[in-house]
Amino acid sequence: MKKNFTIIAGILLVLAKASFAKTEGAYIGLDILKTKADTKTSVANYDADHYANSKSNDSSFGFGINSKYAFNFNNFYVAPGVLFQFPNNESKVDDKENLWQQSLSINSRFALKSDFGYDFNKVFSAYIPLGYNSFNLSLKTNDYLNNGSYVKAETRGNAGSFFYGLGFNVNATDKLSFNLEYNKTSIDFDSKTSTVLLLEDSSKIKTKTDIDIIKAGIAYHF
Repeated sequence: MKKNFTIIAGILLVLAKASFAKTEGAYIGLDILKTKADTKTSVANYDADHYANSKSNDSSFGFGINSKYAFNFNNFYVAPGVLFQFPNNESKVDDKENLWQQSLSINSRFALKSDFGYDFNKVFSAYIPLGYNSFNLSLKTNDYLNNGSYVKAETRGNAGSFFYGLGFNVNATDKLSFNLEYNKTSIDFDSKTSTVLLLEDSSKIKTKTDIDIIKAGIAYHF
């Protein structure tokens, strides 16, 4: 995933030939996302190595919108903004030995962020995005019973964390720009309902998910 980010970043550098505007003012943008989620699961009141092998990852495409306002100080700029995304991501864990199956779906992502960047010229800039994101999640667990049937349990909620990354921007015209950005974050989320096979232990399923997001976007400068 990071290799793809490097290749596309190189293409943006090649495109930086003309002379347009510095990063300043209001922007609104559309994004295409590539999200990779690496999820580990365990039972909350067991030892750390219980279900140590219950791990899954998923890579998916999604989309999003964003808005920001940039303040420029002699080519250095700060651009606070917001974003809303639909990663369309689901990580699945199938523990056949312990007779349960689990999936964690990332339904949406909302974030407050600020880009700290530098205009190398009037076309090309690089920046570091820092912010706080909140993910809307669905955690589903199927407990398989001895008679071949199973019982479903589902928990919905939100989990938040800080994120960081790296981004590049190329101005195609004085009104239109293209950007490429990488974000890294990690979230923890626990089920609120014990599943049937674990009920007597009052256990909860907990997840820890490492998330990598690459977005390619287009923005309009007001």
